[in-house]
Amino acid sequence: MGTTLANLQIHKLSIDEAEKLLPGSLIKQFNPEWTTITSKKFEVAMEKIQYSW
Repeated sequence: MGTTLANLQIHKLSIDEAEKLLPGSLIKQFNPEWTTITSKKFEVAMEKIQYSW
């Protein structure tokens, strides 16, 4: 049986904030503007959404 992973790339989210939202996930910043989160399961309720165009 395989493992299914999902990646999120979020603009202007710190690693500390991401760890609070999704503890136990693999969180990296390959670019200062973008945070990449890899997790087996995403069950996130977002209270605040910021759009940056």
